[in-house]
Amino acid sequence: MSDYKDTISYWGNVFNKVKARTLTSEKSGYEAIDLALDWLSEETTTILDFGCGSGALLAYLAKRKAGYYYGIDLSENAIALAKELFKQNNLEQGVFIHGSVEKLKTFDEGSIDGVILSNLLDNVIPTDALNILNEVDRLLRKDGKLFIKLNAFFNQEAIKEAQFKKIEEDFYLEP
Repeated sequence: MSDYKDTISYWGNVFNKVKARTLTSEKSGYEAIDLALDWLSEETTTILDFGCGSGALLAYLAKRKAGYYYGIDLSENAIALAKELFKQNNLEQGVFIHGSVEKLKTFDEGSIDGVILSNLLDNVIPTDALNILNEVDRLLRKDGKLFIKLNAFFNQEAIKEAQFKKIEEDFYLEP
């Protein structure tokens, strides 16, 4: 996987400033996200969130139903926050792992019912995105579920206005 030192540093700083909170509901407050989580929770017991950040999506799922919830993230601070979020909300079924795509290789083939890739595939180098998708394909059971959330679309005018730096074709670094 490519070098993401700047990304790790950025998100480490972000998650260092965030505190775990008590969740008062199984709902995130975003209708589209909640519909996706409702769908993902049906007929699944083992969910993996790759690039889990604070672990919030897994926590909302864990509040919906008992199961096994795994989160992997490059940021050690994100993993610490996810662990604290589950602890603070008495959600015991969360396992959070610091690492990258190599950690996906530690899961058995077909062992996962559902995978979350939220704001991840459009934030990695395209070859890394393909590597991640290949691993997810290996991990998902037959008829498993994949929830992909992408960031908002920016047209060329908006990209220029925001002064995004072009890294490769259709792949930009946000300032």
